[in-house]
Amino acid sequence: MKKATLLICIMSVILLGIFCKRDSDVLATYNSGKITRGEFHEWLDAHHINRESILKKKKQQINKLQTMALWRLAAAEAKKIGFDQSEEFKAMADISTESQLISVVLKKEVGDKPDFNEPAVKLRQIVLNVKNFTMVNNKRVDLKGAELEKEFDKAIKEAKEIIAQLDAGESFEELAKKHSQDFSKSKGGEVGYVVRSMLEPPLAKVAFELPVGQYSKEPIRLSNSVAIIKVEEKTTLTSRNIEDIVGNKIQAARLKNKLAREANENYILSLKNAPDVIVSLENTTKKDKNAVLFKVGNEVCTVGDLEKRIDVITNKIFKDSKERNKITDEQKKRLAESMLRYTLLKRVAEQKGINRDPDYIKKVSIRLEGLLAREYMKYIGTKDIKISEQEIREEYEKNKDKRYYTMKKIGGRNQKMILPYSEARERIEKTLLVKRQAEVTTAWKDKLLRDENFMVNENELTGE
Repeated sequence: MKKATLLICIMSVILLGIFCKRDSDVLATYNSGKITRGEFHEWLDAHHINRESILKKKKQQINKLQTMALWRLAAAEAKKIGFDQSEEFKAMADISTESQLISVVLKKEVGDKPDFNEPAVKLRQIVLNVKNFTMVNNKRVDLKGAELEKEFDKAIKEAKEIIAQLDAGESFEELAKKHSQDFSKSKGGEVGYVVRSMLEPPLAKVAFELPVGQYSKEPIRLSNSVAIIKVEEKTTLTSRNIEDIVGNKIQAARLKNKLAREANENYILSLKNAPDVIVSLENTTKKDKNAVLFKVGNEVCTVGDLEKRIDVITNKIFKDSKERNKITDEQKKRLAESMLRYTLLKRVAEQKGINRDPDYIKKVSIRLEGLLAREYMKYIGTKDIKISEQEIREEYEKNKDKRYYTMKKIGGRNQKMILPYSEARERIEKTLLVKRQAEVTTAWKDKLLRDENFMVNENELTGE
């Protein structure tokens, strides 16, 4: 009996060692550090990588551990030369942190799955598209005025003919299959459940006023089409019944996501309505740098602040100064709205201590380390790299009939026309530069991991 008990104890210890995975277990090592299971899980979570999916496959874990180590090492190298202190990186880090704070505050204040109580209708529709443009010299030109009205009149006339067929007793579903010109045609016009905000106002008005089982007796004019609808059901969707009512999991998930986004927007709107918040986003187009875009308490954002943010973004995205000037007034306004959103949520974070939460601070640190590593590796891949004229010319001569040509219709037949070197040169230079940068960056990464003797302890990994 004692031997049996001893054997059970020994087996229990062995099994415990096999199946008990601790946060302190070392999954990977390199000369200047190691990665524990707990750190790896934190890293996956901070970067919004599905932990459950990754832990099923050892190959995926090895790949992510390598990336984690590489980013740690690259970030350390970047700090050695003060790359993290550059104004451009600091501005990018601020934007990254803002994005994370917005996400965290909304999650804590509104929740991942906010409650909602939303009227919805289940629709079928017949949509007749209106031709709102014509082609002039191979360029699209929008129709306006009388020309556009003429096209709408055609669609309205056709819609009335279809309504007459419905009045005569023909099937809405069959007529939709025959006449409709949108995605629902193959399903007999079936759209499924929709909420008011998903519909253009004229359509929403009719949809929520029609009795169940009825179709619209007049064509509904929309922005680029004319519609006829039939209401099949009416209900109220809540966070508790939506999946049961909608039935279709994909549609239910889409509706839940939309209603969750609306819950977030409603929360932000409530913050905008605070008595010490003043919003003047119409000033985004003003030249006066001191013109105020918004005030949140004592914090003021001006046109000058917006221009600084635009400089950061455009310097990052557009290297060509000509391209930087292409940012539109509408894009400026959206960026100003984003800055207002952050300022409002930052105040909530400060008032409730969310920005001082250790878990939040840890995740921000991990994300910033990854951002620093990626930007530094881009820098490594681009510095001191030049493509010679000879290389560009050789690429052109070697592949001009394979890559650098256009097709033109001559005598009714498409013929290949080789692009002149002057027209193809810039494209070739960019292609060769990207290729060279990728080669340099890959070689640098491989050397860094080799020099650090990076190794994965595969015995500690889970899954297949």
